[in-house]
Amino acid sequence: MLEEEQKTRLIQEEMFNDQVNRSRDLSSEASKNIRQKQDLLQQLTEAEEVCRNAENRNKTLINDLSNLKTKHEEESKKWAESESEMKSCVQKLESSVNELSGKIEKQTENLEEKDS
Repeated sequence: MLEEEQKTRLIQEEMFNDQVNRSRDLSSEASKNIRQKQDLLQQLTEAEEVCRNAENRNKTLINDLSNLKTKHEEESKKWAESESEMKSCVQKLESSVNELSGKIEKQTENLEEKDS
């Protein structure tokens, strides 16, 4: 009977030790999983920050492009106005040159008549 109790006790101790070992393994696995989860959360946080920074840069670039477009449109208007003014000035100059040419021709004719 005593031998039977010892066998039973040994079996119970083995079962207990197996359970303790299994608990340690599970605890170790759980700790490893927790560390992996923390690492992944850290990576996610960093990725979110990278995305936010990229989004902010994109917004800034879009704003800059919009400002450049507006400025380009304003400069194009000014250029068109200046071009129009320059054409008007060139026409006036051509008219003045033609008028002066006519006067010079008349004066030259008058001088030639006086000289003859």
